[in-house]
Amino acid sequence: MKLSVNKLLTPLRILTLFLFFFNSFVAQEPRITEELVSYPTYYFGDPNPLPAFIFNPKIYPYHKFQGYEFEKTSKKHKVVSLENKWIEVQVFPEIGGKVWGAIDKSNGNEFIYKNEVAKFRNIAMRGPWTSGGIEFNFGVIGHHPGTGTPADYRLEELPNGNVMCTVGGIDLPSRTQWRVKIILPRDQSAFTTKAIWYNPTETEQAYYNWMTAAAAAKEDLVFHTPGNQFLTHGGMAKAWPIDPLNRNLSYYKQNNFGPSKSYHVIGEYNDFFGGYYEKSDIGFGHWGRYDEIPGQKLWLWNLSRAGGIWEELLTDTDGQYIEYQAGRLYVQYFPGEENPISQATFDPHLTDQWTEVWFPVKKIGGIKEASAFAAMNVIETKNKLEVKINAFKKAVTKVSLLAKGKLQSQSLETVPNGTYTLYFDKPNGNYSIDVPGLELHYNLLPSIIKRSFDSPEIISQKTLEKKFLKAKDAQRYRDYKLAESLLTEVIKEEPFHLEARKELSFLYYRKGDYDQALSTANTGLQIDAYHSGLNYTVGIAYMAKRDWINAKEHLGWAARSVNFRSSANTLLAQIHLIEKKYNDALHYNGIALKFNSENINALSQKALLYRMIGDEENALKTLSEIDEIDPINHFVVYEKYLLGKNDKKAVINSHRSEFPYQTFLELALFYHNRDNNSEAIKILQMGPSHLLNSLWIAFLKKDKSLLSS
Repeated sequence: MKLSVNKLLTPLRILTLFLFFFNSFVAQEPRITEELVSYPTYYFGDPNPLPAFIFNPKIYPYHKFQGYEFEKTSKKHKVVSLENKWIEVQVFPEIGGKVWGAIDKSNGNEFIYKNEVAKFRNIAMRGPWTSGGIEFNFGVIGHHPGTGTPADYRLEELPNGNVMCTVGGIDLPSRTQWRVKIILPRDQSAFTTKAIWYNPTETEQAYYNWMTAAAAAKEDLVFHTPGNQFLTHGGMAKAWPIDPLNRNLSYYKQNNFGPSKSYHVIGEYNDFFGGYYEKSDIGFGHWGRYDEIPGQKLWLWNLSRAGGIWEELLTDTDGQYIEYQAGRLYVQYFPGEENPISQATFDPHLTDQWTEVWFPVKKIGGIKEASAFAAMNVIETKNKLEVKINAFKKAVTKVSLLAKGKLQSQSLETVPNGTYTLYFDKPNGNYSIDVPGLELHYNLLPSIIKRSFDSPEIISQKTLEKKFLKAKDAQRYRDYKLAESLLTEVIKEEPFHLEARKELSFLYYRKGDYDQALSTANTGLQIDAYHSGLNYTVGIAYMAKRDWINAKEHLGWAARSVNFRSSANTLLAQIHLIEKKYNDALHYNGIALKFNSENINALSQKALLYRMIGDEENALKTLSEIDEIDPINHFVVYEKYLLGKNDKKAVINSHRSEFPYQTFLELALFYHNRDNNSEAIKILQMGPSHLLNSLWIAFLKKDKSLLSS
């Protein structure tokens, strides 16, 4: 059990810290282990037999857990540990696949807060949630439905010596698939998460992603979060870090007022944020390219008793925590206030990937700049400039200070987890510091973004377009009833509003009313025959009705637009595969991949097509391409089984999430949707016994007698 120097020192913790210091002097190649560990747990149960029809239709078909234990018991959990000479990272694949904690072995700094108990409480969308670690949120809002239940996972020792644990699952309401590769490099004192999220469906889905990390809440904690404003959940902009009452909100202790805090900090183009404990001279940080991870949020429990009770509810002895969250969006969207923030969308067949780095910091007094390879602080004294660097890797580089055309430069050689102080003559005015070997680039004057988040006066006007935008937000927020109502009003008022027709026809398609989808969209095509969105909607509606000729005709027009080029060609390939026109299928599939090389559906179809025409070499090559993107892809494991490279046990063992019958069914549907029902049946028969899968087997076999069993 590894604990933080930020927590109370019991004899056990003193012994643990001694082991940290001992291990830090022992050279150690990276390793990854999995074991079953008895862990103090306040568990949950009492699943509601009814899915989420009423309490939260956005997460149907999930159910809610209603029972929570108040007595601690010892429960066995699978624990994956990734460890090198400098840091150790723990992952609990059966609790949402979350990073449970991470520690700097040189000093015991828990730069990712580790909870020494698994204390589930009714907080998440389905209920069970535990504090600490890094929670991976994909879907429509947090905390996502699988945050407290088992995820799929896979462990690997990579050819370059790094170790990796990939966790992931399926968001059942949208059928989107998410993965996180947790990578510990062999030669760095930081770890990386590489996220993969793809939409395998032919319709757009809601888009929400935030990585929720925790750190200890202490009086001396200072947040180093670049920006000049913060946004509320509703999107309203407020001053950061100095508020109207002259409180410096970047100091944890100065937040001792009002309710719990959510600060979505914005305004500066930068790639890092983190926190530093001034008394203990340690800290934590996160790095991600701004264009990939623009979101930086701080969550603080109310510093009064109202927030303090959650310390008791969520842990036993580990103390209060804060959350530093990294996101793909500016803000965690919540409808209500009128402002520029809207609900994001996830386009059909799109695959998103991004990289983040999580690191400990020490002995530099704060964080002014950070990269994937180092953190830096800059301290001005009367005559000198102190440049303090905590490196995460080995490097030989120059440290250069440029001011008014005058250059000062020094050499620096670093090792992982090493700390260094360099002194320069203090310049007058603005200056910049560059450390190219560690990719550190600091400028005294921050890079402020010229974007206004204030709502203009016109936003309060009631216009038809405003109603349409509200409908789009509602659809992307999975409030389909409101979206349908608003879109119907828009079209009634303006029958020529083609974008509204497209959105409404999507809604009808989504709920299985294909005739109404066709009627709504075809009226629009009588106005504009080349409208790409309407052609796409008509194409997928005809596909659902198995009218291949009209599906191909409309998808061909949709494919001329770059917005639908990859997805429409993927569907054209699917139709030709069904028609057993394999060369044509490969042709359209190739176009789909040309414009989206990471289209998982198109890659899967490519592998399937190669196997069907007997080209095993290219089938395996394509499966390797998918595996490189998604290491826990069930299609890859099954196709390798069909090619004789895997056994049945490997297929079954690859489905380890909370609902394996659902992942078997999702895989079976891929084959069924391409008229390969024999493989779909075989997959379902491999999976666990479940009524839903039994119904599908009966349907696919067209045998009603199977339902009686």
